[in-house]
Amino acid sequence: MKRELLDELMGLGVDVVSTPFECQFYGFDVTPLPKETSWVFRGTTPDAVLRPKNTEEVVKIMDFANKHKIPVCPRGGGTSGYYQSVPRSKGIVIETLALNNISELDEKEGIISVSGGVIWSQLDWELKKKGWTLKTYPTSYKSSTVAGWIQTEGLGVGSLAFGSIKKLIKEIEVVLPSGEVVWVPNEGLVETKSGNLKFEDFIKSEGMMGIITSVKLEVRRLPESTATYLLKFKDKNDFALVSSRLAEVSSIFFIEFVNGSYMDLLVQSGYHTPKHSKEEVFAVIRLEGGKSDVGKGEKEIAALLAEHTEIAQLPQEEAEEEYGYRLKYFRIKNAYSSVTPADLSVPLSNLGQYLDKVSRFRFEFAYKGEILTKEQCGLMFFYVLANELSFVRFMSAAPYQMEFILSAMKMGGSPNGGIGLLNTPYVFGLRTQSEREAFIQKKETFDQNWIMNPGKWTDPPFFLRPSIYFSGMKLLEPVCWLVGGIVGRW
Repeated sequence: MKRELLDELMGLGVDVVSTPFECQFYGFDVTPLPKETSWVFRGTTPDAVLRPKNTEEVVKIMDFANKHKIPVCPRGGGTSGYYQSVPRSKGIVIETLALNNISELDEKEGIISVSGGVIWSQLDWELKKKGWTLKTYPTSYKSSTVAGWIQTEGLGVGSLAFGSIKKLIKEIEVVLPSGEVVWVPNEGLVETKSGNLKFEDFIKSEGMMGIITSVKLEVRRLPESTATYLLKFKDKNDFALVSSRLAEVSSIFFIEFVNGSYMDLLVQSGYHTPKHSKEEVFAVIRLEGGKSDVGKGEKEIAALLAEHTEIAQLPQEEAEEEYGYRLKYFRIKNAYSSVTPADLSVPLSNLGQYLDKVSRFRFEFAYKGEILTKEQCGLMFFYVLANELSFVRFMSAAPYQMEFILSAMKMGGSPNGGIGLLNTPYVFGLRTQSEREAFIQKKETFDQNWIMNPGKWTDPPFFLRPSIYFSGMKLLEPVCWLVGGIVGRW
């Protein structure tokens, strides 16, 4: 960015960071990539990072960006892992963490208004002081922002009980690419200077349609009663057989499961685990709600255990301990600093079939899953690499990730976490042609200068275009076995 433009930017009265040293930390998110990939992901280091404290400052930034046609990339906690919040054309990053106001709770309606940069754990902490809590939240609860998560998939802890976060939002305040500020309700249309908009235009938009500065969100009172279970199944098929039934239990709030190979990684990371074999599956089940509803759920689980005597119930203290780890997806990094996951979802009805298919892959794997809704199950498969920052070893894992994800898509599943940049090769399976065309048309109408988060799935880099990427991965796959990029046993 030229000096005169930087001087004008600093004159806006917004907190600005522009030194190369500080800006370099905004050129990536939680996914570590080898330095050799920089030739694919060019322009990821911004020229400047701005930290607005209110909607008015965001408007000033957008007016400046439009005037000079400078790309803008919004960034919350940078926790997505798919480069949604990393720029592709340098320009400006708007870090929203200073948009952290939490308004008074409307206890009569059960709705709270918060700024888009509020961290989920911060919001939950304030709610619990008043005897309230969140209905659902991401596993990146301790670092992701409200506005960031609602622009991706919005499924996480509690979505099994309350559904996607988009169902819990009443209204959002958005600064459009033009700098216009609008409040968009969950239902209906809102009229703007450039045309009509609806709530769905921003959900899953990943920062390409505007910057969400405020959110009105449904919350709930702290549950009257809870119950936590840790169940052991002899194998994946036994768990898959009853998974749909577990998802229908009264007052069900959360179900997470892991295989014995994942337990092995926990042991190597210094954690206590129950005695297990590699084939066994362990499931943490959490019930929350009124006493009568939780009591009903407990009876339903007791009936299931009586019917399936091969399922073992482990001690209560172990169940509570494992539930407490629900937000620590990468605690296995205590032993292995280089861990690369394949993160995906499949229809719950196809869970058994999918696990059967991937069990026939040419290597052993550890996985952790979560039943996200009564119809959908999330899965994360872990590879332990010798060094994820080694380009050769990092690339050796890519065909395996592709194999897991494509197998899921053939069964009605998809990669998790949205599209961003890194999931661009799968965009044809995540968005229909009509959805892609409609989104691009809408973006061209409301972002005529194409400044909002450009260079993602709408116009990706050459090597992430589906035909190029898949051809390259198929060629690379046999090489992986020669390279030995994945540690022998995983």
